[in-house]
Amino acid sequence: NIETKIGDFVRLSERVLVQANECYKTAEQYLCDLLHIDKLQLPEDNTSIVSVSQSFAKTNRLDAEYYQPKYEVLQQHLRSTPWGYKKLSEIASTYRGDLISDELYCDNSLRPAYIRGADISSNVLLPDKCVYIDDSFIPNKEFRCQYNDIVFAMIGSVGTLARVTEEFEGSFVSNNLGVIRINKSSNICAEYLHVLLTSPKIGKLLFEQKEM
Repeated sequence: NIETKIGDFVRLSERVLVQANECYKTAEQYLCDLLHIDKLQLPEDNTSIVSVSQSFAKTNRLDAEYYQPKYEVLQQHLRSTPWGYKKLSEIASTYRGDLISDELYCDNSLRPAYIRGADISSNVLLPDKCVYIDDSFIPNKEFRCQYNDIVFAMIGSVGTLARVTEEFEGSFVSNNLGVIRINKSSNICAEYLHVLLTSPKIGKLLFEQKEM
């Protein structure tokens, strides 16, 4: 009877995971439909001619990839939507995580978690491979995340993000990750921002531009 009960829970968790993935895809498609992203033709040409005053003087970037026409076309399209637009810096603050020595890692899930890049590889924060920080660690000014923060990769899998759920509130964050914290005065929903930023046709593309 115990084995049967456990089997039922496992099968239920598998069904819920499939349903969750389908819901995320539906949410993303709904967003793309509203923004008419699927109808947007991004140029394949990777050449752009811009003056110094319109490039390096404004962006402090000299890498040619940053100025590929597809990024500008996407941004102009988003600016033209009837709902208007805001820059991320207008609705949220960004932070960077801290390096904590692996000598302080432990397996006790009752301790604060230490979120690393591998923990957000599926765009969802899961405890499967999480490490935790031993009680012997004395925090100084290390950043700790809050519920509905969005953790994102700064190195490696750029464009990978995960929303911080209640079980991870107060966790430490690796120095290879950044954190987006929505301002309290903003009316932006964290779930919406997460879908927007993880969309391969919108947020992921813009992340790739910024992090090149």
